[in-house]
Amino acid sequence: MVEALRDYQPGKYGNGADCFAEIENLGRYKNVSATRALNPHFKEYDIDIWKDIIDVFAMKVSCLYKLSDTMEYAQYFEEVTPGQIYVMEVQEAERQRVFVLSAFPEFLLDYFGVKLWKTSVKHTRNQMSELECRKNWFQKS
Repeated sequence: MVEALRDYQPGKYGNGADCFAEIENLGRYKNVSATRALNPHFKEYDIDIWKDIIDVFAMKVSCLYKLSDTMEYAQYFEEVTPGQIYVMEVQEAERQRVFVLSAFPEFLLDYFGVKLWKTSVKHTRNQMSELECRKNWFQKS
């Protein structure tokens, strides 16, 4: 979903309220993500924007796995699969929400692998501990 792709801030996992989209509000999510997007037109993304997106994706995936540190590529490669993400999203759907995560960075990482990870992922902490998201995530889980 392109909405989740453009819904990021470079170097930041999120701002707490944006970790999840409530299912009842999904119809409005496209407009909300467009409003707060720094780079709303994905066709204009250059390599630096894609690297920022992948950096944020790594932090988000780490949070989805409830890790306070950004996982290393080896752990990502071994543990993170579309099937596992789907299972976790189904669990969130039972709580009437969706964890906001784009599949585009995953596709790029699957194709380009560790080299892209190493040139993109800059943050070793996913900032979960500084965000209200952590509180919401662990209370509702």
